[in-house]
Amino acid sequence: MGMNAISRKTNYFYIDESGHVSNDSKVFLMGCIKTDTPLELERHIINLKEELLDDIYFSSIKEKFKKQGFHAAENHPDIRARVYGLLPLLNYRSYFVILNKTDEYFEELSKAMTPSEVYGLAIRKLLKDRIIKNRNDNNIFIFENINLPDISLRVIIDNFFKEYQNFHNEYYITDKKNVILSIVDYLNYILFSLLETKQFQERMKENFELMKPKIGSIHLINNDIYLSRRNELDLEVLLKLFCG
Repeated sequence: MGMNAISRKTNYFYIDESGHVSNDSKVFLMGCIKTDTPLELERHIINLKEELLDDIYFSSIKEKFKKQGFHAAENHPDIRARVYGLLPLLNYRSYFVILNKTDEYFEELSKAMTPSEVYGLAIRKLLKDRIIKNRNDNNIFIFENINLPDISLRVIIDNFFKEYQNFHNEYYITDKKNVILSIVDYLNYILFSLLETKQFQERMKENFELMKPKIGSIHLINNDIYLSRRNELDLEVLLKLFCG
């Protein structure tokens, strides 16, 4: 191994989705966090879980939480509050791609592609820029497993990374036992909650504002618009663009 390989920075990318391509949800989105300190993130999440399990306030839901782990849609609101209080303090940057499943673009996309191909499209939209911008680094991608109707996630990911064989990429598929994926799950939940229905909780707007400094970009696939810190990463703008 040469010195260049040894001295390369290593980035870790964790990828998870919210909603589903082929169900009746209004939104399908995929999120990703990038970090160079995965052990630090893991330590913070594990420590928080231990604190919650040791806290008498949560004793009535302790067993349920043990089974759930950190899963935003299932967790008690008080647990969610503790997680959202922690996430702005951690070392990562987040990226998202979003599909509005209610408009003509998605209708035409669904006619031209299978659900698995749409899922693969979301991966490309989410990760292509991440790979190109970090081409000189070692990049490790961790995907949460998902069951797709017509092809395996492994095949989709293999096909995607064939385009980047000369880059320094590794990729793995895991399950929700990977605690760092819970960070992506919680971030996805904010956006999904805000976009899936107009009757979202005011607290979710506040959570979005808390997480906004950690967001690198949000790509609205339907109209091919990027929101980032360099332009107007504003919730009202996001809602307006998403609804068309």
